[in-house]
Amino acid sequence: MDQAQIDHLVVAARDLDEGEDFVCRLLGVKMQPGGKHVEMGTHNKVLRLGAGCYLEVIAVDPEAGEPSRPRWFELDSEDMQERLRKRPHLITWAVRTDEFKTLAAENSDPLGEIKQMSRGNLLWRLTMTADGHMPGGGLIPFLIEWAATPHPAASMEESGCTLINLQGFHPEPEKVRSTIKSMGLQGLITIEKSPPGSIPSLLATIETSSGISILS
Repeated sequence: MDQAQIDHLVVAARDLDEGEDFVCRLLGVKMQPGGKHVEMGTHNKVLRLGAGCYLEVIAVDPEAGEPSRPRWFELDSEDMQERLRKRPHLITWAVRTDEFKTLAAENSDPLGEIKQMSRGNLLWRLTMTADGHMPGGGLIPFLIEWAATPHPAASMEESGCTLINLQGFHPEPEKVRSTIKSMGLQGLITIEKSPPGSIPSLLATIETSSGISILS
């Protein structure tokens, strides 16, 4: 049985170029082209963070039509758009596991439906809530399972960046910790208490060729 692993981190931005510039300035490397998510009306750029792990910057695609459902990652919400007007943010994370179907069906914090997605030669399925909200304010990961093709990070250029640690901050951390533990993912993230009324947030420690950087 394969152990659950962090598949990728999601940075949301008001504009894809703005998000790419944010990551480049922080980590000192250029991102690679990603692609378009036609059904979601979004597009992305990507960066390898080691074997089987990557970072994506995602934003609303101005050339896309209005999707038939709410966009993922709360990108349609005014609260998220207001947050992104200040700067891009690390907003959630994805986990891949061979317990995909079990966790998706039985998780105590509903992760939503299982959705089949594709782009080019990439095929995957993931959990997605119907209204686009992120469970646990983004601290509860969505699940992802790639089809029988190499993981997308395998075809990305080496960046010299490696994910070292992931932390979450929540004003009511015990509930999030309980859910993370019920999913068997407690070794992948630590959940700390944040001030009452604060917005749940993530912080990733990334090793780069020039030292340690903190992505939030």
